[in-house]
Amino acid sequence: MQHYDIEANHFHEMLGDPRTMFDVPSSIKNQVRQRDRDRCLFTGNHPPGRTSVSWIVPPYAYQEVFPPTDPRINFGLDRKDLRVLPNATLLCKELIPYFQDNVFSVDINNNYRVIIFRETGSAHQLLPTYMPRPSSQDSQFEMFLRAYFYTSLRANLLGGDIREDYPRAAIVKMMGQLDVGGDDSDDEMVPLSDLRWLTVLGQAIWEEVMRDRIAEAS
Repeated sequence: MQHYDIEANHFHEMLGDPRTMFDVPSSIKNQVRQRDRDRCLFTGNHPPGRTSVSWIVPPYAYQEVFPPTDPRINFGLDRKDLRVLPNATLLCKELIPYFQDNVFSVDINNNYRVIIFRETGSAHQLLPTYMPRPSSQDSQFEMFLRAYFYTSLRANLLGGDIREDYPRAAIVKMMGQLDVGGDDSDDEMVPLSDLRWLTVLGQAIWEEVMRDRIAEAS
């Protein structure tokens, strides 16, 4: 298993480049456009050139959304199991940044009601009160939408900021053990095979690391 080199800005081989980690393979993109008939999942419209394909649950985030240590919500899924057609959808381009940041979501158990957690700017006018129901039932597609909704709840309502749940000393100590966030840029982060990454605090720290890496690469 390769290390994560912060100085060189190289991501772990399994995670990929932060500039492309949200990218969907062309083969899946083509299938999504054919399946969705170029219609945005939320608006139901298909303005030419204004839609793009997005993951529902980005494969890089599978450990956070489907924790391998919790069989109740893991469903035996691995990263490769997220790189499938049911985990991709077509969205208006204006909505994609907000969708990928869990700014809004959809509760399919409440008649597909759209829940807006934070400010969406001008994109707000594109969001309906209820998402149009899919033309055909797909249990995998629904599973990914549910997972996305629960992740959005956690990020927005259940204390997504780890500082609310852990004292600063505990966070700093764990970051030191994992070799992240220090002043020595020559240090390499502890390999992701280390079991400390699977703890709640470890996963929260990793999420912060990913946000920083994405921000630096954008």
